[in-house]
Amino acid sequence: MGEVNLLVLVVLFAFIVMMIMIGLFYSKRTKSAKDFWIGGGNVGAWVTAISYVGTYTSTVALIGGPSSTYRYGLGYGIWQVAGSAWLFGLLPFLIMAVPMKRMATRLGSLTVPGWLSERFESQIVRVVSAALVTIMMIPYGTSVIQAAGVLLAKIANIPYIIGIVVTVVTVTVYMSFSGYMGISVNALIQGWIMLIGALLIAPIALGRIGGMGEVLSRINQIDPKLLEIPGTMSWGNFISLSLVWGLICWGQPQLITRFYAVKDSRTLGITMVVVCLFTVLTSGGYHLNGLIARAMYGNEFMGSLDMAIPTIAADMLPSLLSAVFVAAAVAAAMSTLASTGLVASSSIAKDLYEDYFLKKKGQAISVKSSIHLSRICTIIAMVLSFAFAVRPVSAVFTLAVFAQGTIAAALTGSMFFALYWKRANWQGCLASMVTGTTVTLVWYILEIPGVHAYFPGIIASIIVFPAVSLLTPPPDERIIKKAFGKLVS
Repeated sequence: MGEVNLLVLVVLFAFIVMMIMIGLFYSKRTKSAKDFWIGGGNVGAWVTAISYVGTYTSTVALIGGPSSTYRYGLGYGIWQVAGSAWLFGLLPFLIMAVPMKRMATRLGSLTVPGWLSERFESQIVRVVSAALVTIMMIPYGTSVIQAAGVLLAKIANIPYIIGIVVTVVTVTVYMSFSGYMGISVNALIQGWIMLIGALLIAPIALGRIGGMGEVLSRINQIDPKLLEIPGTMSWGNFISLSLVWGLICWGQPQLITRFYAVKDSRTLGITMVVVCLFTVLTSGGYHLNGLIARAMYGNEFMGSLDMAIPTIAADMLPSLLSAVFVAAAVAAAMSTLASTGLVASSSIAKDLYEDYFLKKKGQAISVKSSIHLSRICTIIAMVLSFAFAVRPVSAVFTLAVFAQGTIAAALTGSMFFALYWKRANWQGCLASMVTGTTVTLVWYILEIPGVHAYFPGIIASIIVFPAVSLLTPPPDERIIKKAFGKLVS
């Protein structure tokens, strides 16, 4: 371990103080549970767009995404950027955002489990989906914390354990005080810092190595397949790995709640354009870094992929820019960690305790007590993610995709049918969630090659939902009227 980079510490300290001050500012504006969970449902386009990208583009993407391009080559990187733009930035807004915003408003839903429960009038759907969200958000939060710790250790020479403590404590403080709005405004600032960080390394590295032509030439000498499609992978693996990171966003509660929180449908259109632009720039910068790292270091990091980007950042960037890059990495970690922590805590406090346990007992909770409980559950969720990050696993990207892939396979089909099929019922929803989760987990555990575990999981869940719905009684017209606003003809 070398000397701690003091300039990095100064920049990091200033950044952390700013995040906490914003959290304290918005804590005074949090007057209700709706304010805490979705910012009162009145959030503007720019805050929604950049916080959406910031939540998606975590430190896992900054380190793990480029490391995959380092491993698999140019074709993989190009497909990742293109897939992110239209699968993450365009289609979810065109297909899901507007009807979901309208239905969530009509049902008075603040969370994804709450929305599914109200849509189907089923408490078992609430309990199963909330439990699933809570369980899967913890390992994803762990992967984000771990990625931040690795980067701080490599670039700033900050011991891993201190790095993850600083990250977790900062996020816990501003998140537990301010709720959704403080998280989103912080994510707005963090998003711009991430964009700068994504674009820092490539110009300097390309100047030193001799341009893009030299990068491609060196990679061709390492392995010509790294410049081809599907490269060193089978077509099945290439397609699934290239598309999975864009597709799994469709079932991520920490992203979907952005649709609930936005001001109105018109705001969603502006949000979509900003999201697409920001995604191409940040994702493009990250994956170009991975390609350049392979050209510079060859096969040196094939056994420790997560170290490729921290190493090139440490080697290429002068002290001031290293400090900015570290700030970008910590910003990426904090934006995602805050959102996943909020979603996990909302599942515990709102869905399981308030809307299930207390209602089952015929009890209610005051607004003040609700917010207090939300903050306690937020702290618990963060502590759990931190506990698992103390002893890091070897592959940050794999851990993140496992957690997100499982929850996406479980929820995406249910959300789609809930929005567009009036014959859908709670039995189909429950069967779909259980099937998607089970198939994905079994695929992961058995390590079946050829395709990412998310794909068999989501396919199975989509098949099971209509099959079970048609084999069970249709929903009452009153339920459909409440969700869609009109009776079925």
